[in-house]
Amino acid sequence: MSTVGVGSLTASGSRTVLGLAGREWAGYLTLAAALAHGIAVPATFREWPEAGWFFVALTVVQGVVGVALLRRVQVAMASVVGIWVNVGTVITYLISRVWGFDFAPDRGPHGTDLGPGRPILPNTIEAVGRFDYFTLFVEVAGVALMLYLLPTRWRTRSTTALMIVGAVLWGSVMVAG
Repeated sequence: MSTVGVGSLTASGSRTVLGLAGREWAGYLTLAAALAHGIAVPATFREWPEAGWFFVALTVVQGVVGVALLRRVQVAMASVVGIWVNVGTVITYLISRVWGFDFAPDRGPHGTDLGPGRPILPNTIEAVGRFDYFTLFVEVAGVALMLYLLPTRWRTRSTTALMIVGAVLWGSVMVAG
């Protein structure tokens, strides 16, 4: 007989956190990120079709990872894919908000919709909206849970790789200053 409540989280998902196993939380958070990106697809296509296709691919991959986690299909592999897709997405997001992309189309103040994520002047970084914060949160929380779901050896290697990526990014920021 199992009890529903606040307990410790194990890699096997046998204990629960607020009634859901860590694997389920990771799956639902990843599906929430997929839904958020799916909602943004039409507006992104209008702004920049290439970015629209990126959002379509991202929605599909995050959706597949979320479903795989919920259905217990290759949980370790789904977690590794989910971790790196979400980390790559977060890095892309941060670059678009801090430096912008030189290859992005120019958008001027005339004829541009004003709103979250839409810059007013050409070659400027994008604004940050509440929906951005939500998506960023579910992706980062999903990464943390998916790391925990990995077998110890995979978790160690993934954490080391993430630390190296973080150090390289930090160094890049310091150099670009």
